[in-house]
Amino acid sequence: MKLSVITVCKNVSSNIEKTLLSIIKQTYKNIEIIVIDGNSNDDTLSYLNKYKKNINHLLIESDSGIYNAMNKGLKLATGDVIYFLNAGDKFFDEHVVDKVIKKFKKSPKTKIIYGNVKTLDALSNKLSNQIYGKINKTYFFFTCFVQQAMFFKKKCFEVTGHFDESFKISGDYDWIVRSITKHNFKMEYLNEFFCIFAMGGVSNSGKYKELHEKENNRIKKHFTKLDKFFIRKFKIKPFHFFEESTEISEKIHRKIIYKLIGWVL
Repeated sequence: MKLSVITVCKNVSSNIEKTLLSIIKQTYKNIEIIVIDGNSNDDTLSYLNKYKKNINHLLIESDSGIYNAMNKGLKLATGDVIYFLNAGDKFFDEHVVDKVIKKFKKSPKTKIIYGNVKTLDALSNKLSNQIYGKINKTYFFFTCFVQQAMFFKKKCFEVTGHFDESFKISGDYDWIVRSITKHNFKMEYLNEFFCIFAMGGVSNSGKYKELHEKENNRIKKHFTKLDKFFIRKFKIKPFHFFEESTEISEKIHRKIIYKLIGWVL
């Protein structure tokens, strides 16, 4: 089973090196490295040339945005599994890919495997954990995982299509919601850390808060009126779905209802 790792970058200098090294050092070796560079004019290209023998596909040209660049990577990908690892991010350790591929092989019907990530604050250099746990479809009504928390079967993109390039910062969120609401892809949780994710990208900028809200409201339209009715009915909250104080009988009742209305992933 081949993995295609897609990395998009522009003017990231030495940050691209730690990303590439984290891929190259993986114990699982059937990995295709794809780098899409948006015409960097700093020393990024010197680092890319340094590892050129390790990069299977290197495309250097202007793009219209991050999702345009990612779609270019998808068109080049020949792997059975796709993973996006942007410049400045790196795999948590050298065994990540091996663990994920083993999980896919044990669960052939699973289309998406998601796990945990560590976030790195660029200013304080502090690491924080994002541990997702098992979730249901309503999780995505409120938010989405960071993209680096997910590995995708390539067939997912053949069915759902590529990223909607009209989005500026929430195209990955839109894609996952389209996938689970229209195609009901089977997702499975692997309780492992996949990546160290560097905070401070476009979507984390304060000036994009209004755009973020606008795009997220567009995404909510993928949910049905019935979904929205039950979200209000069960008083579903973002990030968690059962209060610790909830009676066991109520938890069981909700799990049955969630399965019946198609919220189990």
